[in-house]
Order: sequence, then structure tokens, then C-alpha cells
Amino acid sequence: MAGALLIFLGLMWAVPMGLKWWLVQQLQHALKREVTVQAVHVNPLSLSFDIQDLSIKNTHGGEFVGWQRLTLKASAQSLRERALVLDAVTLQGPRVSAVHLGQGRFDFSDLLDGPQQSNSTALPKFVLRELSIQDGQVALEDRPHQRTHTFQNFNLTLPGVSSLAGKNGLTLRPELSVIVNGAPVHLGGSVQPLADAPEGALAFTLNALDLAGLQAYVPASLPLRLARGKLSADLKLQFSEHAGQMALMLTGTTRVQDFVLNDARDHALLSFKTLALSLSQSDVLARHLVFSDVMLDDPKVSVRINRTGQMNWRAVQPPAQPPTATTAPSATTESPALALQVNQLKVRGGVVDFADASVQPVVQTRLSDVNAVLRGFSTQPNTQADVSLKGHVGLAAPLEVQARLQPMALTTFLDAALHVKNVELTRFSGYARKYVGYALDKGKLSMDATYRINHHQLQADNHVFIDQLTLGEQVASSDAINAPVSMGVSLLKNSDGQIDIDLPMSGALDAPEFSFGALVGQTLGNALVKVVSAPFRFFGDLFGGEDLSYVGFAPNSFALDDAAKQKLSALTRALKSRESLALEVRGIFDTARDTAVQRKTLCEGGTVTSAVLDSLASCRSQAVAKWLMEVGQIQPERVFLLESHSREGGTPAEAGVSFSLR
Repeated sequence: MAGALLIFLGLMWAVPMGLKWWLVQQLQHALKREVTVQAVHVNPLSLSFDIQDLSIKNTHGGEFVGWQRLTLKASAQSLRERALVLDAVTLQGPRVSAVHLGQGRFDFSDLLDGPQQSNSTALPKFVLRELSIQDGQVALEDRPHQRTHTFQNFNLTLPGVSSLAGKNGLTLRPELSVIVNGAPVHLGGSVQPLADAPEGALAFTLNALDLAGLQAYVPASLPLRLARGKLSADLKLQFSEHAGQMALMLTGTTRVQDFVLNDARDHALLSFKTLALSLSQSDVLARHLVFSDVMLDDPKVSVRINRTGQMNWRAVQPPAQPPTATTAPSATTESPALALQVNQLKVRGGVVDFADASVQPVVQTRLSDVNAVLRGFSTQPNTQADVSLKGHVGLAAPLEVQARLQPMALTTFLDAALHVKNVELTRFSGYARKYVGYALDKGKLSMDATYRINHHQLQADNHVFIDQLTLGEQVASSDAINAPVSMGVSLLKNSDGQIDIDLPMSGALDAPEFSFGALVGQTLGNALVKVVSAPFRFFGDLFGGEDLSYVGFAPNSFALDDAAKQKLSALTRALKSRESLALEVRGIFDTARDTAVQRKTLCEGGTVTSAVLDSLASCRSQAVAKWLMEVGQIQPERVFLLESHSREGGTPAEAGVSFSLR
């Protein structure tokens, strides 16, 4: 018995030592790396096997893989089940340190480059009642991007792993937690990947992952800087297979907080406090995402145009890739297009800062207090969405927009209404200098507009109201509209300094030469030219009377009849509403109608014969001027008498008095 005991003790000492030596030799031979093991323990009574403090070096002498302790505990039921039955496999304190060298190569890639053997043997029979990995640590150094990613406190539990789990095959119930670059991650659920009809459900949570760490992976061709941002998620993934078709359904919520995106010069592009997305049942494999609700809080968007006319947002767009001649993919391998649906998107407390340095002075303004709702957005063709927006232009100019549109084809359908009130025009003096040829010293704009697009045809109605518009100095500009702006403004402004005008616009959006800015300029220029070229017809439309450009008289007469006085009354109202205008009065005589003049007493004495008909015309202009000053109460300094003319030469159809403005 003593001898047997000594033999048993010798085996208890020798077997672990032998296993330790054998394990080191086998690993070093297979991995071509230095391997150390502190101890190997075998307990035949408890059927347990321990490997303590294993360390595998990398090619540079540092540690590649290691652990504190690996414990395998077998079960006596292995014989009865005719399969390997393990009560527990526990790995404590595993350590992994790897280096990404670039182009998909790692410092352990040589271990993967050996000949690959394809084994189609069935999964061996086994039962593992619990697999546990505790307090793992992983460090991945990404040298091309000069980043090191850490996975700390890695804990994984897989209870009930078995290839003998009945008709559904291998069942996995993972429970994983890890801290990825400082952000806690948790994964749990149940999956049956080897079942006849694979199915499973996983729950994934992520808390405050620092997005700034992803900046190194932004392509150099895209000049963006992820300055700040925290990503959190609470997602549920379900997969199943029916009739050979795999479905992968995703639901849950995602949140991005304290986000800041800058351009390559660290100038602000976009920031927001919170972006919250609620994801409804979405088929990932079918590339169909459905967001039931999207909330964006306190977004701030910066839009800048530099001196050359380039917009900052256009600069950050990736360069267009030239088309390449490739073989068209078959219908069976082509991926479906991404289908995106947003039932409701809300924006609260938004701000848009705008600056245009392509004009002088620089145009700067702000759209603040933006609250918007988008309903029914979809990337599917022929779908329509509703947009409602409220905000302020500058400090106190309210803005409201209501629209219905086709998000993926804006030039096909749009029905929008815009209302804005009391916008300070001096903020846009740079545009006025360039496109109008005058600076702006004062003025406020209010506008009610409707814009309709139907099959690329734009029809717009703009009711424009400008209060106290005051033009500044005239400047030379090759882009200025060809229109008498100063005279047009004087004609349009009433006695209260207000301009109230309708500006309809129309155009074909698919025309190569179409430009919305050019269309606005052309519409404004045409309106000014029309008013200046026919100011009295414009006054007639406003104050009554078909044409206020002349007053007719009876042959050989300079007496004002009722029709003439009615016209002069309308003209008086027009002049009183346009205090900056002066009236020029010219008498007209007709040699065919006024030759029988016999009156001897005229407006200022004397006689008139057929040779001095211009005196009759002069009397007519004097009669009109007298009525305007005495009856109409027009200031004398605003009325100028011009030399009389004969009716020939494009003068009015009947003899009388014609008017002009200056």
C-alpha cells in the first residue's frame, strides 16, 4: 500500500509536469512563438484541469495572448451520454494584445496564412453546462490611424451550450458585457444558429461611446472633423428563417448627444444637443428601415459662402467618382436599394447661421427658434410628405412655412406657403449692391408667398410688402438688373413709405438655363420696368381711371370738363401718395381741331389766332396746374409747366395736356 501510495503521489506530481512540458512544446511548435506556463493542475477526484498563467509572446517579444487561469471541469456523465460533458469551462483574466499593421494585416497574420483545410465533419457530441470568461482585457493598436482601442472588463457567460439540445440543435444563450473605449456594452439573448430553421433574439445596449475617436477613420477626401459626440443604443435583433428566406428584424432606440461636426479648418458645420431615433420593426436584410419617431434638439447649422462663391457644405461632399466600365451584376446578387421611412421627425430650438462673403458688405443673418415637423417621409417613389416650420429671421421677424412635397422628387411636386414679417433688409445690402446696383439704408420686408411645382413647372405668387425702403448710394455692378430702380422705387412707394406689390413668377425647372436667383431678378426687373415705362397706367390701376397720363379738352377750349376733373382727382391722390415725385405738365394742341379759335380773351389776356395755337395749349396746361395746386392741394414746387407741343409725334390721341414724372 505504501508503494502504491508513493506511485500515486509520483504520478500526481509527474503528470502535471509532463502535461505542462508537452503543452508548451506543442504550442511553441504550432505558433512559432515563445510560450510560458506557470503551472498545470490535474485533479482526478473532481475531474478538473487547470492551466495557470499562460503567456504567448508576439514576434517582438511582447505578450500576444495570455490568461490568469483556465479551468475545465468534466462530468462523470460523459460515459452515460456517450459525449463529452463538461460542467464548466472558466477562463479568468484573459489578455490579448494585437497590432493592426495596415491593409488588413495584423502582427498575428502569419498564423492565419497557413494552408486551410476544409473539414465537413459534423459537430462532435458535447454538453457544456456553462462557459464563463471573466475580466478579460483586449488592446488593439491601429498603427495606420494612430489609435489604440481597448476592450476592458470583458465578461461572457454561455449557459447550456450543447450539440444535444434536441431537434433545434446547438443552443446559445450568451450574456456579454465589456467596456469598449470607455463605453459600457451589454449583449444578451438566445440563438439557435444550427437548427433546421435557425432563429434567435439578441438585446444590445451601448452607453455613451465617444464618436470623436472615429475621426481617424474619416476618409481624407472628406474634410470633416468629428469634434465631439456620444452614441448610446438600446436595440433588439431577431432573426428567423422561413421557407429558406432569412429575416433579420431590428427594433429599439438610438441616441446621439452633445454632437459637434466641424470642417477641415475646425469651423462649425453642425452641432446639436440630442438626436433620438426610435426604430420600428425593420428588415435589415431587405434594407428597409422604419423610424417611428426622430427628435432633434437644439441643432445649430452653419452655412457659409466664401469669396469665390463656394459653400462650406458643398466643400465637404465626397468627390464624384468617375464611371467605370464594369459588368452589370446579376439580378440574384444585386443588393436592394436602401428604403428609409420616417413617420415623424421633429426639430426643436434650431438655429441656422448664414454668412455670404461673395458680396460686399458680407451678408449675415440668422434663422433662430426653428421648430419643424416632417411627417410621412419615405424614399419610396411617388410618396408625399408634409412639412411645418416656424422660426424667426434675425431677432424678431417671424417665419412660417407649410408645405406638401415629394421628398425624392422635389421638382416633380411641391405645394408650399411661406409667410415672413418685418425682415430687416439692411442685412442684405450686399445682395442689393450686386444685383440691384444700390445699397440699402433702411427697410423691412414682409411677404406672403405660395410656390407650386407640377412636373417641373414652377408657378409662384409673391405678395411683397416693404416698409420704409430707402436706397443708399448707387454702385456699379455687372450683375445688377437692367431696370430704373430708383424711379421704380419712388413710383411704388406710397405716402407712408410703403411698397405693396404682387410678383408672380413661373419657369421650367428642368430647363438648362434655369436659376431661381435669376428668375427672381428677372421678375423684379420686369416689374420695375413696367411701372416706370407706364407709371400713369399703374396709378390708374391703383386710384381709378383707365389712363392718367393725359387730360383731354374740347376743340378750341381750355376749360376742364367733368371727365378731366375726375382724372385730375385720381392723379392728385396718386401724387399725394408719392411725395418724392414731381409732375411735368405739357399742353397739346391739334392743328386739325383747334384752327377755328376765335376767342379774344384768354387765360392771361390777349387774343389767339390760328397762327398761335400754342397759346391755347399753354392755357390748357395752366388750367390743369391751377386745378392741381388750388383744388388738389399739390405743392407748387412739385408741378412744372413744359413747352407746348403739337399733337403729332406720339402725343395723346386727343388734344389736351400730357403728364410725365421725375
